Amino acid sequence: MFSSEIKEKQPFAARFLEESALTRLNSSYILTGNNTEDMLILAKETARILNCAYKTEDCTCVNCSWVRQDTHPAVIMMEPEKTVVTIAQARELKQSLFVSSQYHRVIIFPKADYKTLHSESANALLKIIEEPPQSVTFFFFTRDREDMLDTIVSRSQIVPLRYATEPVLDFSVLGEFPPASREDALMYAEKLLKADLPPEDVLERMQQYLILNIKENSVNREFCLKNIDYLKNIQKAGSELKSYVSPQAVLDSLLLSRL
Repeated sequence: MFSSEIKEKQPFAARFLEESALTRLNSSYILTGNNTEDMLILAKETARILNCAYKTEDCTCVNCSWVRQDTHPAVIMMEPEKTVVTIAQARELKQSLFVSSQYHRVIIFPKADYKTLHSESANALLKIIEEPPQSVTFFFFTRDREDMLDTIVSRSQIVPLRYATEPVLDFSVLGEFPPASREDALMYAEKLLKADLPPEDVLERMQQYLILNIKENSVNREFCLKNIDYLKNIQKAGSELKSYVSPQAVLDSLLLSRL
């Protein structure tokens, strides 16, 4: 049985996954919400129950101990290389799963939206999700199901989690965002660089501001598509900062890209 703590925090998801692990297991689950810590606990509890002979909450068998210590060989975390899950990672995983194992293997993608799991990598996994080897289960973590590729969604069971309370971001630093002209954009970039906020945090606020606007204007297809494209540019800008491109050049390029 799952731990009492996670049952209290996530009653629906915990009850659903516990019953699934004990009776009718799917080959793939998508956990949605903003609480990645609870998502990981749920995936690991599923792995623990699937590999435990006793199925009890307080079991101390070898398998349960390994899962709790994050050392179980059957719990595989698919962390993205840099910013995306590569085709090579997906193919290597696919090959390894066709090697027989005494355990029920649980594959966890902790960052599985369209930004990290591109269509090429997903396509390399589709066949194995559709017809998985014996005793293999996938978990994908994402904020919203709409952020996942349709090909993965159509082959998975969606499990929504309770949302964790999030701090309200202060958007005042953004001022008149986005700027309306080239001249305004260049001046705006200089203003942001002088603000008492790291460029990475500025980009995070831009991203959250646009996401809120998209949700509030979801019926306006043209508006949403334009801002989704701009979100991709913001993500690209974040990657450029990590590659040591100067913040001035990154912000200038980002702000001008919208005009």
